[in-house]
Amino acid sequence: MGVTVNLADPDAGFVVVRFNLNGDPRVQEIRLDSRPMRYGGRRYYFLCPKHGRRCEVLPMVGGVFASRQAHRLTYQSQSEDQLGRMRDRARELQKRLWPD
Repeated sequence: MGVTVNLADPDAGFVVVRFNLNGDPRVQEIRLDSRPMRYGGRRYYFLCPKHGRRCEVLPMVGGVFASRQAHRLTYQSQSEDQLGRMRDRARELQKRLWPD
């Protein structure tokens, strides 16, 4: 995998990702957006290639980097039933009571 970052324009740059997926060479360009930080400097975000949303993470599915929403990915907790949530909560409480 190779990554090239271009920040010639500090307000909006881009990242080029080169990789092989099952022997098939792929190249994807991902735009960046930046916001000024309160005490100086800038914070950079990826722009989802499919939806144009600002993202901190772009998962790769099927050889394409895009946002979680673009790939229709959910968090495990979103598909749990009430009993599953209660079990998770019980495990968290056990860890707090008995850390080892």
